[in-house]
Amino acid sequence: MTHRFILRTIVCCLFLFTLLGILQPATYAVFSTANQEQSTARFFDTVQISYINNANTGEYLYNSPDELVTSSGKLSSLGNSIKYKITPLEDGSYTIQSQRDSSLYLSASSTTQVYLTELTDSTIPNQYRWHILSASGGCLIQNIHTQCYLYDNGRLVTSSSTLGNEGTSTYKSRVWRIVDSTSFYGTNTTYSFIELPSSYSFNTFYLFAGESDEPTLNDAYNNVLWGTADNFTFTGYNESNVTLNELTGTFTASSSTSLYSTTVTATHKVTGNSTTFMLVINPRAICIGVTNTGHNHSSSLYAITSALTSCGYSHAPVYTGAFTPSEISSYLDCDENNIFVSRSHGGIIVNSSGTVTGTRILLSDHEPDDPNGVFFASNSFHTFNKDYTNLKLVMFIGCRTADGNSNLPSVAVDNGAQTAVGFTESIACPDANQWTIAFFNLLASGHSVYSACNILAQDPNYSSTYMTSYDIYGYQSTKIR
Repeated sequence: MTHRFILRTIVCCLFLFTLLGILQPATYAVFSTANQEQSTARFFDTVQISYINNANTGEYLYNSPDELVTSSGKLSSLGNSIKYKITPLEDGSYTIQSQRDSSLYLSASSTTQVYLTELTDSTIPNQYRWHILSASGGCLIQNIHTQCYLYDNGRLVTSSSTLGNEGTSTYKSRVWRIVDSTSFYGTNTTYSFIELPSSYSFNTFYLFAGESDEPTLNDAYNNVLWGTADNFTFTGYNESNVTLNELTGTFTASSSTSLYSTTVTATHKVTGNSTTFMLVINPRAICIGVTNTGHNHSSSLYAITSALTSCGYSHAPVYTGAFTPSEISSYLDCDENNIFVSRSHGGIIVNSSGTVTGTRILLSDHEPDDPNGVFFASNSFHTFNKDYTNLKLVMFIGCRTADGNSNLPSVAVDNGAQTAVGFTESIACPDANQWTIAFFNLLASGHSVYSACNILAQDPNYSSTYMTSYDIYGYQSTKIR
């Protein structure tokens, strides 16, 4: 028995370790909230040219010609207007100097007023001195003279003596994210993290009744800074089906078990760039049973519908008969479908030297090797450049569907499916039917794909059959409940 899987979890761990290694105080102020009002620990030991970005609005501290405000936009267009030279002083405080006009320093003369003004006194009065204090998600910038905190008051930058409660927009509007502009954050891969590009995409976002979660960017944007859901605004959803916590970017589905799908518009608070993605609540699980004379490819599918709907799937329709490759493609590449299960004859594709170059499933009432049969093949145009990111689980339950390298399950995962399963040997139809029912019952009881396959491999009903020749591609730990 073999088990193959893509080591995405290892990649994620490496990314996390890298992130923890570079988010040091000298580059990005993310600290504990402990003793935040008393702490004056030095976060920058050397002069740093930085961007200062508000955690609530996602806008940069912006030096306009007339006033100190905040602004979203691209780094290339904002330029030096959002860059500041932060200089550590002997008492643990800092000066914050505009890079648009180096004669101007951030200062506060009253409890509410904040300015960029010229600094002519070499002793640096307290109006120009700022503490940078630890805070959840960034830092607080507190003026020594007024003891007030810098905050984004809806584009206009002012200060306040109060913080509000953590976890509220009042508090978050006083939290700032300071990032080094020379090597940490920029527009290309020479920086540790990059700005969100103008063209980007979210994964199809699935929720089940009563579930809460955040939409995520496609994996291609793992090196984007400020790419989590709380850095976006979202529109285009019906609040009777799903609600949004705007502070965290968390969606919560209603208790309805009906299928609901809509196109959501996401707008990045930092850059202003927008895109759309599909939100699907209570998606479907599609079951395909190909009719072949003398074989039963359908009864097990009808038997698993209750297991699938018990996991929150709004529908688990069973389609039987003959199919075209285009129909199979449409079932696989459909945002409202989250699971695809096929029961059919399977087979291999070999080249002139006898090497397996792909696998296929039979879609018509023919023998598996009949040249007149209709097939859906792993190496055909029906699988090229397809988007299966909508699929959490793909099951090709047929003979030798996972044989060789470029087989149906491997191609499904390459096209974005989270997990796909097939078999490397010829499997008996009665065994396959019983195994299918047992497998989905185990998934419905909370087992992962790997656990369910492993349990059945040790079951006396299957341990001496070729049902043990299963092969798992993608995530082995996938669960549907």
